[in-house]
Amino acid sequence: MKISKEKRCDSVCRISYIVEARLKFKVCDALKLNLLPAVLKTHDLFALAIFAGLWDELNALPNISNNFKKIRLLHKDTEWRYQAAVPSHKANSDRLNNWLFNPQNGVMPWLGL
Repeated sequence: MKISKEKRCDSVCRISYIVEARLKFKVCDALKLNLLPAVLKTHDLFALAIFAGLWDELNALPNISNNFKKIRLLHKDTEWRYQAAVPSHKANSDRLNNWLFNPQNGVMPWLGL
Protein backbone atom coordinates (compact mmCIF):
# COMPACT_ATOMS: atom_id res chain seq x y z
CA MET A 1 0.00 0.00 0.00
CA LYS A 2 1.44 3.31 -1.07
CA ILE A 3 0.87 6.29 1.23
CA SER A 4 0.39 9.67 -0.40
CA LYS A 5 2.92 12.39 0.33
CA GLU A 6 0.22 14.42 2.06
CA LYS A 7 -0.76 11.58 4.41
CA ARG A 8 2.87 10.80 5.19
CA CYS A 9 3.54 14.47 5.89
CA ASP A 10 0.46 14.68 8.11
CA SER A 11 1.54 11.60 10.06
CA VAL A 12 5.06 12.88 10.63
CA CYS A 13 3.79 16.33 11.63
CA ARG A 14 1.57 14.83 14.32
CA ILE A 15 4.17 12.42 15.68
CA SER A 16 5.46 14.99 18.16
CA TYR A 17 2.46 13.89 20.23
CA ILE A 18 4.21 10.54 20.67
CA VAL A 19 7.24 12.38 22.07
CA GLU A 20 4.89 14.17 24.47
CA ALA A 21 3.18 10.91 25.50
CA ARG A 22 6.50 9.13 26.02
CA LEU A 23 7.77 11.97 28.19
CA LYS A 24 4.57 11.81 30.26
CA PHE A 25 5.17 8.08 30.71
CA LYS A 26 8.75 8.84 31.80
CA VAL A 27 7.44 11.44 34.30
CA CYS A 28 5.13 8.84 35.86
CA ASP A 29 7.97 6.34 35.90
CA ALA A 30 10.35 8.80 37.59
CA LEU A 31 7.72 9.73 40.19
CA LYS A 32 6.62 6.09 40.60
CA LEU A 33 3.00 6.99 39.84
CA ASN A 34 0.36 5.21 37.77
CA LEU A 35 -1.31 8.43 36.65
CA LEU A 36 0.13 11.74 35.58
CA PRO A 37 -0.69 14.40 38.20
CA ALA A 38 -3.01 17.13 36.91
CA VAL A 39 -0.36 19.78 37.54
CA LEU A 40 1.91 18.01 35.03
CA LYS A 41 -0.67 17.75 32.25
CA THR A 42 1.20 20.09 29.97
CA HIS A 43 2.20 20.07 26.32
CA ASP A 44 5.54 21.74 27.12
CA LEU A 45 8.19 19.22 26.12
CA PHE A 46 10.91 21.04 28.11
CA ALA A 47 8.87 20.88 31.32
CA LEU A 48 8.13 17.20 30.76
CA ALA A 49 11.82 16.42 30.18
CA ILE A 50 12.67 18.20 33.43
CA PHE A 51 10.01 16.39 35.48
CA ALA A 52 11.02 13.08 33.90
CA GLY A 53 14.54 13.63 35.23
CA LEU A 54 15.97 13.71 31.70
CA TRP A 55 17.06 17.35 31.46
CA ASP A 56 20.73 16.86 32.40
CA GLU A 57 21.05 13.80 30.16
CA LEU A 58 19.43 15.69 27.30
CA ASN A 59 21.78 18.64 27.68
CA ALA A 60 24.78 16.30 27.79
CA LEU A 61 23.87 15.08 24.29
CA PRO A 62 24.11 18.21 22.10
CA ASN A 63 22.90 16.65 18.83
CA ILE A 64 19.84 15.08 20.45
CA SER A 65 19.25 18.26 22.46
CA ASN A 66 19.27 20.35 19.27
CA ASN A 67 16.80 17.98 17.61
CA PHE A 68 14.61 18.02 20.73
CA LYS A 69 14.54 21.83 20.68
CA LYS A 70 13.54 21.86 17.01
CA ILE A 71 10.76 19.34 17.65
CA ARG A 72 9.56 21.41 20.61
CA LEU A 73 9.26 24.53 18.44
CA LEU A 74 7.15 22.69 15.87
CA HIS A 75 5.10 20.98 18.59
CA LYS A 76 4.26 24.37 20.11
CA ASP A 77 3.13 25.73 16.74
CA THR A 78 -0.37 24.27 16.49
CA GLU A 79 -1.07 26.22 13.32
CA TRP A 80 1.86 24.48 11.58
CA ARG A 81 0.84 21.08 12.90
CA TYR A 82 -2.68 21.31 11.53
CA GLN A 83 -1.70 22.56 8.08
CA ALA A 84 0.22 19.48 7.01
CA ALA A 85 -1.25 19.58 3.50
CA VAL A 86 0.60 22.82 2.70
CA PRO A 87 3.29 21.95 0.07
CA SER A 88 6.10 23.54 2.09
CA HIS A 89 5.42 21.06 4.91
CA LYS A 90 6.89 18.20 2.88
CA ALA A 91 10.43 19.49 3.41
CA ASN A 92 9.66 20.25 7.05
CA SER A 93 8.24 16.77 7.60
CA ASP A 94 11.39 15.21 6.09
CA ARG A 95 13.54 17.20 8.54
CA LEU A 96 11.22 16.36 11.43
CA ASN A 97 11.38 12.69 10.51
CA ASN A 98 15.20 12.89 10.70
CA TRP A 99 15.15 14.73 14.05
CA LEU A 100 12.85 12.04 15.41
CA PHE A 101 14.21 8.79 13.97
CA ASN A 102 17.87 9.28 13.07
CA PRO A 103 19.58 6.26 14.73
CA GLN A 104 22.55 8.34 15.93
CA ASN A 105 20.82 11.44 17.28
CA GLY A 106 17.07 11.02 16.92
CA VAL A 107 14.82 11.84 19.83
CA MET A 108 12.74 8.65 19.53
CA PRO A 109 15.68 6.25 19.93
CA TRP A 110 16.91 8.35 22.86
CA LEU A 111 13.50 7.98 24.50
CA GLY A 112 13.62 4.23 23.95
CA LEU A 113 11.13 4.10 21.09
